[in-house]
Formats: sequence, C-alpha cells, structure tokens
Amino acid sequence: MKTVSPDTPLSEVILADPSIIPVINRLGIALGTDDRSVAEVATAHRLSPDFLITIINTFASRDYFPATALSRVDMPTMLSYLELTDRYYRHFQIPNIERHFNALVASGPDNSSLTLLRRLFDKAKADLIALIDSDLKSLFPTLRALASGSAVTGDAVPAVDTAASETVEEMLADLLSMIVRNISGEYDPNLCYATVVAVAGLRTDLSKNNRIRNLILRPAALELASK
Repeated sequence: MKTVSPDTPLSEVILADPSIIPVINRLGIALGTDDRSVAEVATAHRLSPDFLITIINTFASRDYFPATALSRVDMPTMLSYLELTDRYYRHFQIPNIERHFNALVASGPDNSSLTLLRRLFDKAKADLIALIDSDLKSLFPTLRALASGSAVTGDAVPAVDTAASETVEEMLADLLSMIVRNISGEYDPNLCYATVVAVAGLRTDLSKNNRIRNLILRPAALELASK
C-alpha cells in the first residue's frame, strides 16, 4: 500500500487494506468515514493526525520507517493504543480462535490430530497472555510514569523487547503450517477454514504490532529513560 498522507481519504486506506479496521477501531474510529481525510478523521476523534498517520503507515507498510515522526509521538496516546491492542487480543481474537477450535475439535471427537493442534494453540495463547500481563502490569505503567515526569522505583526501566512476542508469532505460523500440511482424520472443513482464518488474523496483527513496538515505542522509551 502506498504511504498515507494527511489528505488521503481514510476510506481509500481501509479499502486498500481492510486489516486497518481493527487498528482504527482501537482508537475509537468506526466505519462510515465518508470521504473525510485521515487528518480530518483524526481531528474529529481528538487524535493527533501525525500519530494516526504514523500508526497506519507503520502497520500497513514494511517499507515505511517513521524516522521524522518519532519526535512527535505522544507517549500516553501510544500507550493507550497498545493497551487497547493487548485487550483486543485477550478479549476478542483469542476467544474467537478458541470458539473455532472448540467447534473444530467437536466436529471430529476421535481425531487425535485436532487435539494436538489445539494443545499447540493453548501454548501460544498462554505465552501471549503472559506478555500481555507484563505489558499491563509493568511496562506500560512504568513508561506512563516516565512520560508524566514521575519518579520510577526500581533499578531499571523495563525493556521494550519484542523477542518473546515474535516467538509467539512463530508458534502461530508453525500451527498454521501444521494445519495445512498435517491435519488428518474426520473434521468439518468449513470449521477448519474458519480456524485457519482466525489464527492467521492474529498472527498478522501480532506481526504488524511488533513493527509498531520496534519502530515507534522502543526508540521513544529509550529517549524517555535517558532523560
């Protein structure tokens, strides 16, 4: 997708890449944007146009690097977005996959391959939830305190490290590969397709979110910690 500018109609951005929809939803922006530009929609929702443009471009394009935008990143807004992303994973995407997996396993109750695949997802889920808990209980509160100028207790600021999150991403990729390559026995093909789509959606979202954390949150956090 081409780089989004302030004057780009948000509807064009969404039509070019529908995976943007959960991103704007987390920021309180619903569909029905008419022909309003990204900047106009941002202003209407009391968001910085620079922030919205940076998030969309970083999420949608592997070739985009927000070097000139980093100095304009508002840390509280950034943390609110990432917190909403974590909650979206925990309360929507993970339960959605579980519902599909439960129905898929029930469609082939004697299918041992389905049971194994479900166990692999349960491991990825547990690791992702642990990361979310770490964000919400440690990393985000510490960075929010630093951004407000408050003193932070402890010897070190928690590092913005996406290695563990990227490991979960790899686990989901392995799970998808096993479903496609190794699933066997009796099962409902429609439920299998729905499960694949749901798992692939989480993996893609997680991958793009890791870009945002690496390219925006990490440099901003390092700058805060150095002050």
